Amino acid sequence: MSYSQERKPGVSVEFGDRVFIVFMADEEERILDPIQRAKPDRIYLFIYESESYDRNYENHYPNIEKGIKEVNQKTKIIKKYVTFINYFEVIHELSKIIKKEREKNPNTEIIMHCGVGSKISAIAVIDACRIWNAKPIYVYSKDYDPKRDIKHKGEMILFEPPVFPLQKEKWEHIETIRIIDNMIKKNREQNRYTTGDKDYIMKSDIQDALLKAKIITTSGKKNTKNIQSRQQMALKQKILDPLKKRGYIELRKKSRSKKVYLTAEGRRIAEIFKYYNPR
Repeated sequence: MSYSQERKPGVSVEFGDRVFIVFMADEEERILDPIQRAKPDRIYLFIYESESYDRNYENHYPNIEKGIKEVNQKTKIIKKYVTFINYFEVIHELSKIIKKEREKNPNTEIIMHCGVGSKISAIAVIDACRIWNAKPIYVYSKDYDPKRDIKHKGEMILFEPPVFPLQKEKWEHIETIRIIDNMIKKNREQNRYTTGDKDYIMKSDIQDALLKAKIITTSGKKNTKNIQSRQQMALKQKILDPLKKRGYIELRKKSRSKKVYLTAEGRRIAEIFKYYNPR
């Protein structure tokens, strides 16, 4: 069943709930029309920073809430406060919602409205849909006038943007980036490195952390003489070489070991997956 098709309130989709995510705006019909079609169990309403700061909230929330409750009195509205023009703030909040809902029920259907909010929030929505397998929608009308306060009027048309395949990184690679990022931050807070640059982790420390997290493993008895060399080989071939090739880390030699740095791209990956990295 397509999420754009009408659905009876409270009826689960493939044994999961239906969740709808939308950003506060003055175009009430563009918000309410897809909600009335989808009949979600829960709605996450993103509000710009705060209720007092969001100028649309006071003027339009009562009508939006009324329209939602007319569809289903039991629909839960959950408010989230974010800065619509901050990509990372938006995608962090989206990732936390998806994590919470999917941990509760992996079959929960998650729909995100990318037509209201800001251009940055729309980009974050599409990225989140590609990364975490959610469904974007865009609502518009044929009666469109960019000069009007309410730009879309009349009959609303629901468009389902295609979500093109994303070359997804392996779970263990993303988890390694997250671990490196957290270790660097912890070392900086503790002033572990007192001279020179501080934004690196020693390769041996990463190896210990990945063994503890069971991201790299080695077979055989613990007293096998070459177990350490096999661990080092696993770290190099399965983790560090691919991350270096993808441009996420940089290696610099220090004595007999190596320093590992996150590149700018690596730090972006760590930021996007800060709260949620599903297997």
